[in-house]
Amino acid sequence: MLGVAAALGVGLSSLLVHTGVVSGIDARGTAVTATPADVDRTDELMSLYGCSTRGLGKVIPAHAIVRRTATGEVRLVSFDRGWAAYEGRLPGLELVAVCRL
Repeated sequence: MLGVAAALGVGLSSLLVHTGVVSGIDARGTAVTATPADVDRTDELMSLYGCSTRGLGKVIPAHAIVRRTATGEVRLVSFDRGWAAYEGRLPGLELVAVCRL
């Protein structure tokens, strides 16, 4: 179990750096424009749910924050849904962060 969590943390860190999510670039290299409301919402969710763009170390995430690539809208979803977005199984969504709560 700890090995899975550690691998997840390392994998997520690589994901966020290599896809450019942290810098506002989606996996295809397209700039994502977020409105001030989206930025405020992301900050609020990050704070309320203990989220990180770099993984959670040994903690297995409960939720994730995803962004709609067409609109920049952010929302809190289950970790499974966030991971599906990362894996490309939910076109139009990108993983922004994982959350401990």
